[in-house]
Amino acid sequence: MTRRAIVAANWKMNGDLTLVNTMIAGLANVDLQENVDVVICPSAIYLSNMVNQLKESNLSAAFNVGSQNVSEHDSGAYTGEVSPPMLKDVGCEWVIIGHSERRQYHEESDELIAAKVKAAVAASLNPIVCVGETQQQREDGEAQFVVAKQ
Repeated sequence: MTRRAIVAANWKMNGDLTLVNTMIAGLANVDLQENVDVVICPSAIYLSNMVNQLKESNLSAAFNVGSQNVSEHDSGAYTGEVSPPMLKDVGCEWVIIGHSERRQYHEESDELIAAKVKAAVAASLNPIVCVGETQQQREDGEAQFVVAKQ
């Protein structure tokens, strides 16, 4: 079996509804290879817009929508978090977990990343798990250890 390639576009905290519209118009002209999954990960507030516009443009079979993050909880008093079932409900199929910025700025641990992956898989989301070392860890020769631990 041939391994499928994944191309993921992470918008980070950028973009707006105009970018959603522009991207949809541009995607209509893209000729994809059959063995590539393309995942578009806008900010959470634009997920529904992206999913709906891909469907309306008959592009949802070729392009997937993913979230930039997910909670490890399915529901509860976790203000501002987005659960795996919520992402599935709006049409997401993928989720980025463990991005270096989440690890650095939000101090997400390997244990939390593992819990998020477990929750995503349980909700039938495809996790894109990010691993990597800092510049300092690379310079100190710790890169392989850090990535293996993650």
